[in-house]
Amino acid sequence: MMSAGDNAPVFISAFWDGCAQIQTAHPEIGLPDADVVNQILYEHEVPYEVRPPALLARHPQTPIVVQTPQKSLGQRAHELIHTSLDQADRLLLEQRPRQAVQEILWLLETVSTAFQGQESGSGTVEGKYFNEIIRALRKNNGGSALAEALGWMTKMHGFLSSPGGGGVRHGTQLAADVSPSLREAHLYCNLTRSYINYLLAELAEVS
Repeated sequence: MMSAGDNAPVFISAFWDGCAQIQTAHPEIGLPDADVVNQILYEHEVPYEVRPPALLARHPQTPIVVQTPQKSLGQRAHELIHTSLDQADRLLLEQRPRQAVQEILWLLETVSTAFQGQESGSGTVEGKYFNEIIRALRKNNGGSALAEALGWMTKMHGFLSSPGGGGVRHGTQLAADVSPSLREAHLYCNLTRSYINYLLAELAEVS
């Protein structure tokens, strides 16, 4: 391992192999599993993940960066958004695509509630839940790019919520065993990040 110290992937492989050898020889010793090692690599921004028996480069698809406007959000809201985004990334790293998509959809729904009572387009945004708020925004901004983007957002959200579609938000049909693949989860998460970015930019305009 000492000779591997100057090369991150070689070092990680040597460390993991060493753990596996110790575990075989001394099963009574508690050692970190792949999830623990991947968590440490993620927290230190090391772009690899252990997926036994392989070591893979992490994030073949780079997450879209979400910009949180300073003037329209408080410190608590900033922390909530970035905590949720980090959690979704962590779940993708742990190869838990359904949970990652659930987390980022929850964040999309949460961000939408910031429009409650705001003036946008032709009137005040009314509604308590995601679909009601988005419907009001579309109605108040008919014929605009915002209305079109909200339509795409609603279609994706509806598909992922439907038991016969993505089955991510409200359960799925038991016989269908529907779950997004990791590749699909990266797509849904990046799409949702882009929608969150857009909503936050719009919120900054109306606040």
